[in-house]
Amino acid sequence: SVVTCQELCDNIVSEAEEVITGRLANSVTLVSDDVSSVDPPTIPPHCKWPRVLHYTVIDNFMEKRIPHRQEHIRLAEEFMRSGKLVMKGAGGDLIFRSREDAFDFVSLDPYVKYGIVTDYAVREWSMLESAAQLRPT
Repeated sequence: SVVTCQELCDNIVSEAEEVITGRLANSVTLVSDDVSSVDPPTIPPHCKWPRVLHYTVIDNFMEKRIPHRQEHIRLAEEFMRSGKLVMKGAGGDLIFRSREDAFDFVSLDPYVKYGIVTDYAVREWSMLESAAQLRPT
């Protein structure tokens, strides 16, 4: 079937919201002890938004990363299993549960250690901001 760009973007945003909500479920608090009557988890007001880690890399990144790639992937998988890394993607920004988790990752990442990453930024992640970036103008 044929879909418009708007419909495609809406579908992507909807799927991303489902994934993120599911992965953030470990960061929420149940309001009731009766699990059978509990609504799906929501993010409580005291819970901070996840953090995005963005890397700036050297010009020949694809070539220079090769010797360190498996260690970088292993580290990302370890952070994912522990719940500290919420979302990851090839060549994309990483979304962490907290600012501290993002900085912990940076301190251990071989891409940073071996100069593949020249700079990085950690900022608050916003579902609305991400959705706006996906929507056609």
